[in-house]
Amino acid sequence: QGVVRRGVSVESLQEFILSQGASRNVVNLEWDSFWAINKAAYEPHALRLMAIEKQGMCELELTNVPQYDDEGVHAIIAPRVPKDPSLGERPVRVSRKILLEGEDVATLKAGDEVVLVRWGLVKITSIDGTKLTGTYDAEATNFKKKKALSWLAMSPCDCPPNGDLVPCTLVEYDYLLAKPKLEENDSLEEPGVLTPVSKVETPALADPMLKLISVGDVIQLERRGFFRVDVPWRPRKDPQTGDVTMQYPRLIYIPDGKPQHKVPFSRLPSAAK
Repeated sequence: QGVVRRGVSVESLQEFILSQGASRNVVNLEWDSFWAINKAAYEPHALRLMAIEKQGMCELELTNVPQYDDEGVHAIIAPRVPKDPSLGERPVRVSRKILLEGEDVATLKAGDEVVLVRWGLVKITSIDGTKLTGTYDAEATNFKKKKALSWLAMSPCDCPPNGDLVPCTLVEYDYLLAKPKLEENDSLEEPGVLTPVSKVETPALADPMLKLISVGDVIQLERRGFFRVDVPWRPRKDPQTGDVTMQYPRLIYIPDGKPQHKVPFSRLPSAAK
């Protein structure tokens, strides 16, 4: 149950075991090759959504989309899985104001052209702290060599604090051991043997469609990676008082075999090395 909760596909684990062949030798294997096989099992069918880290998020206002000024809900249609249209489509909500990753905005300057994933090309016209303005180019078709950004449309409703965007927690686990192999004389109390910080939780906002995802489902957050739903979104009623509160999703990151410093938006200390 523990490894499945971590995002391990049982079929991928069986495939990996069989690929090693029969042997009486005791061998130590790196996890990286298994995680790559595991990712391939989810790639063809995992629903694509987007999420933005709460801390440092920025607001981009598009100044040339008057059709979105009516405070209504607007959406474009995108495939659930871009490489396989047969799996159906999903709505991607759009708006005059959108949220961006602060880490992405730190790399931008006025005049840059960027691609909003699943939407289109935007030219940044000004940057003032966490506030940006830009213009949307509906005719653009050449997105090569343009920086791609994940984003979320700000909710048209005034429900505090984030409208119908879904607050969630992105959970990352690191290896418990800080070294590839324990030697005979190693002690767990020695510095450098155990990973000092092996778990990090990142508050984020996600696409409203996350409300429809069940526990155990695996999704891909665009530009972040694959996540398993550990706790789903659902209302909870207190049996004593009758008060209803929301249970917000917790998503566990599934490694894909990349070195930690190459994992996008990772907040584990080992990612900074």
